Amino acid sequence: MKYPNTFKVVTAEDYDHSKDAPVIDAELLWIEDHIPHYEIDYNLSRQEKYSKYVGQNMYLENLKDPENCYYVYSCYFNVENPGQNLYWYSFPNIPEVDTKQLTKRKYKFICLQSKPRMHRIITSSWLNENFNKEEFYYTINFNVEQEGIAVHLQFIDDLYPGLPIHFIEEVDYSNKIANDLSVDKFYRLFYPYSSNAIFNIVTEPEFFIHGYHHSEKTDQAFLSYNIPIVHGYSACDSIKKIGFDMFEDIVDYSSQYIKDPFERTFRLLNDNKEILKNAHDILTTEVMQRLEYNNKLIRNKDINNDLLYKLNDKSNIELFKEIAYNTTNKELYQQLRFLF
Repeated sequence: MKYPNTFKVVTAEDYDHSKDAPVIDAELLWIEDHIPHYEIDYNLSRQEKYSKYVGQNMYLENLKDPENCYYVYSCYFNVENPGQNLYWYSFPNIPEVDTKQLTKRKYKFICLQSKPRMHRIITSSWLNENFNKEEFYYTINFNVEQEGIAVHLQFIDDLYPGLPIHFIEEVDYSNKIANDLSVDKFYRLFYPYSSNAIFNIVTEPEFFIHGYHHSEKTDQAFLSYNIPIVHGYSACDSIKKIGFDMFEDIVDYSSQYIKDPFERTFRLLNDNKEILKNAHDILTTEVMQRLEYNNKLIRNKDINNDLLYKLNDKSNIELFKEIAYNTTNKELYQQLRFLF
């Protein structure tokens, strides 16, 4: 086989939006964090946006030979693209916090949202249409009726008005503390509310990409003893690779491989509307034991030990090992070797 001898580490800035895909000439791409995505043109219809953005992966568009390239993804558990993929991830250390799950909970679910991304707009509107605000707890950084948020304009006619802005404390918008959900801040600011909810609707993964990007917001569902309902393409199957219980006997994830992200998002919400409405009937002793299992797993200091082998087929791991031992590029060798 031909071994790659040129590689590039590419890192998208947080919420990087660009009109042009980067030009990359490499045989192996090491992709840190998010794949950058295009700035959304909200003047386009839903179908026009679907045609332009769905399945996007900016790193592949100007790549010399994507079919024969090798890809290492640091924060994705699944991406549909040509070539050979290797997935790796490292869960953060969880501080020693003494927690105990509540047997009776005030909220049916919690939903933490910040920037007005597509699935968050849909979810905000859907929640406002189907539930009383006393039934759940949320934080949000946008509102369809707020002047100046053009993101929502195309949705007002088709969707119910979204939720009003709601924060736990006064927000310094220059600091965006309500959006900075580090583990320490999460326990201090959000855990008292999230742990008092049964379900957690996670709206973090990207909307248009055919792949699953894991983030701290899903981890927070496990830390809070919540049953997760995670948006995103292949989300359920991707998280199951690690060993988490995704409660498929309760949550309907039959929508997870729908390519149209609008249809997928609405389906996930509508398929699970009744279980959310009846959430208090679902919290049985058996369910609580399973929530305890997820909580112990996310807090296990050894969770990263065999993660590479859970995320990848053995044959793929052996392929990238072979590359590491046969490349003439010392920098690529060192980059790959630390994984194995």
